[in-house]
Amino acid sequence: MGKSTELRASPGESTQDLKATIAELRAANRELEEAKQRLEKADQELEARNRELEQHADFLSHLQEHVSDGFWDWRIQEDYEYMSPRFWEMLGFEPHEKAHHPSEWQRQIYPEDLEIALLNFKKHVATKGEHPFWQELRYKHKKGYEVWVLCRGRVIEWDDDGQPVRMVGTHADITTIKQAMESYELVVSGAGVGVWDWSDIETGEQTWSPKFFELLGYQYYEIKPSLTAFGDLLHPEDKDRTFSLIQKHFKENVPFEIDFRLRSKSGAYSWFRGSAQVTRDLDGRPRRLVGSIQDIHEKKTALLSLKNSNNDLKQFAYVASHDLQTPLRHISMYTSILEEHMGENPDEEVQEALQVIQNGTARMSTLIRDLLKFSKLETYELSNETVDVKGLVGGITQELNAQLEQTGAEVVTGDLYEVEGDRSLLRQLLQNLIENALKFQSSDRTPRVEIGMFLHRESVDIYVKDNGLGIPEGKKERIFDIFQRLHGQEIKGTGIGLSLCRKIAEHHGGGISVDSVEGEGSTFTVMIPNKKTAQEMKGDLEHVES
Repeated sequence: MGKSTELRASPGESTQDLKATIAELRAANRELEEAKQRLEKADQELEARNRELEQHADFLSHLQEHVSDGFWDWRIQEDYEYMSPRFWEMLGFEPHEKAHHPSEWQRQIYPEDLEIALLNFKKHVATKGEHPFWQELRYKHKKGYEVWVLCRGRVIEWDDDGQPVRMVGTHADITTIKQAMESYELVVSGAGVGVWDWSDIETGEQTWSPKFFELLGYQYYEIKPSLTAFGDLLHPEDKDRTFSLIQKHFKENVPFEIDFRLRSKSGAYSWFRGSAQVTRDLDGRPRRLVGSIQDIHEKKTALLSLKNSNNDLKQFAYVASHDLQTPLRHISMYTSILEEHMGENPDEEVQEALQVIQNGTARMSTLIRDLLKFSKLETYELSNETVDVKGLVGGITQELNAQLEQTGAEVVTGDLYEVEGDRSLLRQLLQNLIENALKFQSSDRTPRVEIGMFLHRESVDIYVKDNGLGIPEGKKERIFDIFQRLHGQEIKGTGIGLSLCRKIAEHHGGGISVDSVEGEGSTFTVMIPNKKTAQEMKGDLEHVES
């Protein structure tokens, strides 16, 4: 058998190895303690974070019980997004069916609307929150139908590199509002009407219908509807009076209907007619204002153009009337001088020619005065006073006394009361009608003129009735047109009197009509709004027509 050899370490080497092993063990132990401390710290942080999330969820759940909107909280860099139960209830889901991840709601949103939301998010981040994150979006309900949701939010936390960390916001179901607007727009689609809903007067936030945006040339996601945005679109000259009327509508219930100009996307202003109606709470405070805008640009510009033309025409008539009076006065004056120089035995032919000149000058002077009255009426500022119609008629008949005696005419007055209006204009109107009644008389009977009134709850009718020539059936519609003369040159007149009567009646907010039988006579009726209450009329009337 061979001899075995045992290798042994020297005492020095064994000590050194032992020391090295002990040092390694101590270093490993230190690393283990440090790792243990780090793990404990991570556990503490995780526990704190869980408590924070639980508190946050409890807080949102508590809020959710008291409001109808849904809340969301997006931890952007962690790809975690809390969606409150209310949001999923809007879409027909139970909250437990969906995870708290952005992909969940992105699967429910319409693809084209998702692009809008993401684009607005990028703009919101790029502008550090100046661009509002606000949009109306369409989601698919669990049962397949469309749900409109108003989504609003804001980044509330940024990292040191300027990147968004946390964003919070709300969801509101606006499907009912959208459907109501769409239904209304179907009714008024041919009228160029856009609808707006100031649903929360306290905040100023509004909802505008697609047609509203379309009328201004915008896509619905390009403007966040609000009172401020509406004010920015208003023409500077229209802003004060529009907002003033809104306040009067709130405080005094003054009807809100006004024409204003709005700026389109192209920068041009167009005319719209705005109308709205406020709803109030139980205490009478304004709660909501719903209204519309209607495109009236073509009509408005045409009316303004016509108004400018009328103003030019009135100015021309005014100047022409004054300028024409001077040569007429000269003609009349020199004609009178010629008559004086002709002496006691004038040439009959010359005298006849001078008389024709004088008559023509007088007719021309009367025409110019009537034309001047007609043109002035357009800009006449109506005064409002209590007018005694009986006194007016008495004064007119007294002035016409000579003509009444000459013709043997009989003037009969019925019940005549007080009305509210302009004394000067009403006198002119009645005098024109009474003079016409005396002028257009039949030669085979004694002229008779009857003046009376009928009082209604909403109007006062003053009538002037005669037994004269009457008006041919086919010419009744034209008698109130300017320069219309139905009986030729045999009866003096300018053809302006009845036109002037119509303008005076319309200036009072009323009108004039005629009922006539040719050969028997005519009845002209002037309708003026009655501004008296039934109580004020009581005692003045013997009968009131309902």
